[in-house]
Amino acid sequence: AISALLLALCFMWIFRSWLLTLVSLVAIGLCFLLFLGLLYLFNRELSAMAALYPIIMIIVGFSDVIHIFSKYASEVNGKSALRNGAIEKADRQHAMWVTLREIGLATLLTSVTTAVGFSSLLTSKIEPVRHFGLNAAGGVILAFVVVVMFSIAVLPMIPARIFNRSKRSFAYFDRLMSSWYIAGIARPVQLKVRLVLLLGLCLLGISRISTDYTISDNLPKGRKVTSDFKCFDEQYMGFRPFEIAIKSKRGDASNWHSIRQIDSLEQYLENYPQIEGLQSITSI
Repeated sequence: AISALLLALCFMWIFRSWLLTLVSLVAIGLCFLLFLGLLYLFNRELSAMAALYPIIMIIVGFSDVIHIFSKYASEVNGKSALRNGAIEKADRQHAMWVTLREIGLATLLTSVTTAVGFSSLLTSKIEPVRHFGLNAAGGVILAFVVVVMFSIAVLPMIPARIFNRSKRSFAYFDRLMSSWYIAGIARPVQLKVRLVLLLGLCLLGISRISTDYTISDNLPKGRKVTSDFKCFDEQYMGFRPFEIAIKSKRGDASNWHSIRQIDSLEQYLENYPQIEGLQSITSI
């Protein structure tokens, strides 16, 4: 909800229209609705990583929406300026055709490359991660298709004056990008120095990132589940199981010789005070 609200505010700031913002939210809602329907259709289960699906759909969908809407608005504003504010149906169709031809291909390529990136998770040995990668890849492609189809149907129905409100935002971005471009050409040495300083700051920040992960850090503070977790962690050997799998070359690890080997390993592990509550076939 917070991600959707933040992106909606950004969309409102760019296009200066509640109508276009509402249309974009409806498009993203349709993307997510159809995505969940396809998950059910293909009998895909929702794991703990499914909490990331809404954020992925919102980010990818809004990116496609902004690209298509901004190009269409630019084309409509150009036709409107040529006709002193008037715009005909043929002009709308031409604007949509130009948008699909120039921006549709670009957004398609970005969607495909993003889907390929998620599909690379299929190489993981963790099954939930593989399922997440495949589902997310399909969701990205679905978001592109839904946004394009929805835009073709809705944008020509919106009055041209709605897109005229975005001229001021587009002009602001043009001036900002132009000023940065000119500054980079006029002062290349300063640009390189700032780049090196920024890179050093990033490297410093990366070095301070901790990769240690504990379950208790993600538990709500002051709640009963947290106190129960700490009690179990301190009194009942904790939530940190460490499993060792032993495979026999003969294909059967339950014979007497294998059990003797497992027992010797268990006795060796008992010498470490950090390891508690050993359980194995030798215990039986």
